Order: sequence, then C-alpha cells, then structure tokens
Amino acid sequence: ERSFLLLGNQGVGKNKIVDRICQIANFEREYIQLHRDSTIGQLTLSPSLEDGRIVWKDSPLVRAVMEGRSLVIDEADKAPLDVVCVLKSLVEDGELLLADGRRILRDGCGEGIIPIHPDFTVWVLANRPGWPFHGNDFFKEVGDCFSSHVIPNPDRASEVDLLRKYAPTVETSTLQKIAASFSELREMSDRGDISYPYSTREAVSVVKHLEAHPEEGIESALRNILDIDSFDSRLFSRIGDVFRRNGLSLPYSFVELVTINNDGELSIEYVGKREAEGVSNSPPDLGSPKVGKWDDANDPHVGGNQWAGGTGGSDTAGLGGRGGPYRLDRGHKVHQVSDEAKSMVSKEAAEAAREIARKALQERLAEIGMSETEFSMYDTFMESIKADIADLRGTLNLVESKKSERDWIKRQNHGEIDDSRLVDGVAGDKYVYKRRGESRAGGGLRHPKRLRFVMDCSGSMYRFNGHDERLNRCLEATTLVMESFDGMERRFDYSIVGHSGDSKCIPFVEFGHPPKNPKDRLRILQRMVAHSQFCISGDNTLPAMAQAIVDVEGPGFGEENNADECIVIGVSDANLARYGIHPRELGKIMKSSANGAKVYCVFIASFGAEAESITRELPIGQGFVCMQTSDLPRVLRHILTSQIG
Repeated sequence: ERSFLLLGNQGVGKNKIVDRICQIANFEREYIQLHRDSTIGQLTLSPSLEDGRIVWKDSPLVRAVMEGRSLVIDEADKAPLDVVCVLKSLVEDGELLLADGRRILRDGCGEGIIPIHPDFTVWVLANRPGWPFHGNDFFKEVGDCFSSHVIPNPDRASEVDLLRKYAPTVETSTLQKIAASFSELREMSDRGDISYPYSTREAVSVVKHLEAHPEEGIESALRNILDIDSFDSRLFSRIGDVFRRNGLSLPYSFVELVTINNDGELSIEYVGKREAEGVSNSPPDLGSPKVGKWDDANDPHVGGNQWAGGTGGSDTAGLGGRGGPYRLDRGHKVHQVSDEAKSMVSKEAAEAAREIARKALQERLAEIGMSETEFSMYDTFMESIKADIADLRGTLNLVESKKSERDWIKRQNHGEIDDSRLVDGVAGDKYVYKRRGESRAGGGLRHPKRLRFVMDCSGSMYRFNGHDERLNRCLEATTLVMESFDGMERRFDYSIVGHSGDSKCIPFVEFGHPPKNPKDRLRILQRMVAHSQFCISGDNTLPAMAQAIVDVEGPGFGEENNADECIVIGVSDANLARYGIHPRELGKIMKSSANGAKVYCVFIASFGAEAESITRELPIGQGFVCMQTSDLPRVLRHILTSQIG
C-alpha cells in the first residue's frame, strides 16, 4: 500500500491537492475526518440503530482497504494519540484488529481475515503542531511511516494566478492587493503577532464574493471573513492597517449593541457603521459625563449610559465607549464603538470628563499612598509597553487547561451507541447514544497554572545598563508580567523572585499575593533596581533556577488541589562565561524536575554571540534570545501555549 502525509496550515489546499490527484489518477476516494474525541472504534466500524437493531457497518477505512480505494484522513492532528497509533499499525505493520473480531492483514487469507488490496492508498492531512491549532505532533509520532510533504501557501505570483481563475472579471491590481495583504497577515501569524493564519482559502473567499457581487465592493467581501475579529478592536485595527497599507479600504472596528426585548430574546445590532451603508443606529445619545451607577451583581452592561464598568456605551466610566470620564474594567468582554461615534463627543463634554478623571485619580492616589510624581514615573514607564501588555493579555485569555475535564455525555440522539441502553434502544428510545464533551462539573481551568519568574538582579544588569539597557528591559519584562496577569488570579498563580551575587532567591511577588495597584508594582521595580545597584559581584543563576523548580512545584505537587501545571521562566543577561559556568550545567538543571515542571530561559542581553551560544546548549525549545521587550509577549505566548496538552 502507499501512504502519504500532507502537513500545512489550514486553508492551504491540502484537500484540493488530494482531490485533484484522485481525479487525474481515476482513484475512488473514501473520506474520514478525525477530531479530539475520535475513538479507535469510530475509525474502524460504524454502529447504527436500524429498525430497533444495532447494525455494525464498515467504516470508510475498512471499505478502502477492501476495495483498493484512496482513503483520505483529514484533521489527523486533532485525534488522540491512541488513534494515531492505530494508523501506524496499519501503515507500518500492515495489520489491524477490528472491534468485531475481523483482522486486516497485508498478506493473509481465511475466515475473518480482510486482505489489504494492492491499490489501497492512504492520504493523511494534518495541520502543523502547536499554536494556534493545539493538535498533536502527528509527524513526530508516526511521520516515519509516511512519505511526508509540507504544503505551504503559494508564492505571491502563483496566488494571484489562482485568484484570477476564481475571479476572472476582477481587476488584476485588486487581486494583487488582496494577495499582498494576505501574505502580510500570514507573516504576522508566523511571528505570533496574530493567532489566526489567514490562508489562501480566505483570499479565494474574498475574490469569489467580488466576482459574484461586484456591486457590494471590497469592504463587504472582506467583512465576510474578518468580522469575527471585529470584537477585538485592537486586533481588528491592526488587520485593517494591513489592508490599508496595500491599498484596500477597510473600516475600523464597530461594536455590537446587545439588548433584550420584552420577550426576553437577545437582539444584536451593529453600531458605528457609516451612514453610506444605510445603517443609522448608534450608541445611546450623549449626555453629561458621569461615573455611573455601581452594579453589585456585576452583570455585563453593553451599549448603555447608566452603569459604571459597562462597555461600548456613552458617558459612563467603562471600556470601549465614548464620552466617559475614565476606563473601568469589571472583567467583561469589551465592545468597542467606532471612531466616528467617538468624534461626536463635544469639547465641553470631553473637558468635563477629564475633570472627573482628574478628581478620581487624586482620590485613587491618596487611597494607595502614591504621589503624583510616582504615578507619573510609573505611567511613563508603562507607556512604551502598553501594546505589548494588550498582546499578552489576549494570549492569556486564550490559554486553556492542560487537564480540561472531558467525559462521556449520555442520553444523546447522536454519537456512539451506549451499551448500557441497548434494551431502551430495542424498545424504541432514540436517546441511546453517548458522546465526548466537557464535564459540567469541571470544564475550563479547575486549578490555576503556576508560574515562577526568576529575574536577574545581579550587578552586571546595573553596570551595563548604559551599554544596552538590559536592566531597563528586565524592568519592562517584570512590568509586562505584573500588568498582563492582573485580574487573572483564578487562572494563573505567579510569583517573581530575583537573584544576585548576594542571594539565590530575592522575593518580590509571592504566590497568591500579586501586586494590587501601580504603587505596589512600582515598589517592586524600585527594589529590583536597588538590589542590582548595591549587591556584591557574583552569579547565582544555577542555584536560583534549581530553587525555583522546587518552589513552583511545592509540597504535594500533582495532588487533586494543586496546580494545573507548573512553569519556571528565567529572565537574564547572558553572562555565564565570566563566572566559569558552562551552559550545559544550566541545561542539566532545567531538566531536573522530578514532577514535570517546564523550565525556560529568556536572555535579554549579551556580549557578542554568547546568548545564542548558550541557547544552543540548552534543551531544544527551552532557550530564547529576546533583545526587544516587544518580543517578550511572543516568547511567553510560545511558552504558555506549548503546554496545552
């Protein structure tokens, strides 16, 4: 038999390629799509209930084996590893035992034996592992059994030619702009700046719409695939900038106005769209700015003008609205009004809002004991990394549990036959199936992820800050962590320690006690600078990392009431050679966890190529060189998302 593996991002045309090959070669095709709850039984046999009887039918895999057809297995990276191993047994060993007792054999005959037809061909399609697909590493597990091929997106010229086939009447210049825009979006995805890897599939969708409905224009065609990202105003604005740079018009994001009518039904309208599109609805009329009423129940308020902490409304303190005095986040999804809607706020109302904000700031500073000078200092320091904080917070919101609870949900009208309800099925009950799904008792993160950040506060950070701003980057990295994880205590439990020539463990943030306000965060930064300025020379990187592994796991790690997973991240300059420390010593410590804690090192400064040399000696994928603070969200995204199992 012949076996092929096609690896590539979604939407690059893997299915199209296989279909075309089957068409040219006149192959009959069987198709099966896997998912995270696929089982070995589903892969080989398909039970169904017919006239009160359970009938087992051959699956597409078995039919392809028997008849010599091409079997296309799609989304193979989504399947559990035990299902993947079944494919390996079939392809490599030419043997597979079915649930009904029959056996597939490459060379065999006799009762209960299904010989593999000489024309049987396997085509396995899989996305690449890791972010954002979160699938298994299919190539790592069974790639050696297949003839493997990587399917990239087409080059620019080829993509334009492809788009022209789908939209022959659309101007070539427009096709070129579309291809250039999607190419740039893919580059952003590869860098980790956006999560979704916009592919040729989306570009084809746009031009097909233009071909079929030329009167609607490019904006309408783009919205068909981009509207899902309009709920994140910052992401949508970034995507829109790409299209505008390439000469295509795309409006800024708009907000959904959610209301509940008298019948209790949810109504969703879009606000902030341009009048030229025939949409005149808008956020609530503007009035006088105010803080708004406080909702003790903390219900989400969208598009209103009465409640503090709402989103997408008018006049009140909240997020994403217009005319309010200041930002107030109560933990709800943000709905962003358009720039056009914001421009309607009068100068008088804007000044009144600023005055309310100034008074609120004075009250807040007095409450936390922070002077205006200190606040200004922290705010200035924060200004350069606000975008990075927003990026990392977006990533943290997407991180899932490594130990998410999935169980069999019974009494379903579709899925697998539930053996415990066979009698009910014979009696005519339709709800005799079961399927895998999230357990109601424990979906999501049952326990927080536990992270220990180990920051370098040694004398070299202060000494060479004037040379390459390494201490500034360390402080920015610390601020990035504290601000990004703020309010996410139920999902992430983190601590921050430092090390210097004086100590292997200088506590800055304890587990379960994150800094509560800007004053607390500023004090931590000031302490870090002081330790770096006044500590003795020396390096405690190795004992600091070893201690961090012990502390992050804690006593009783792995028991029911402990962390979802444990991660240690060291942030340091690459200054090991000066103290006679070989990188392999650090690598050995990074692999020393007895309980599976993952350990990483991020180097933010280097003399020459020492940082790159160190990372080459560390465990693969656990060392990073990050010379710009703006790269840190990307590194942390890789670290956090690579843990999703």
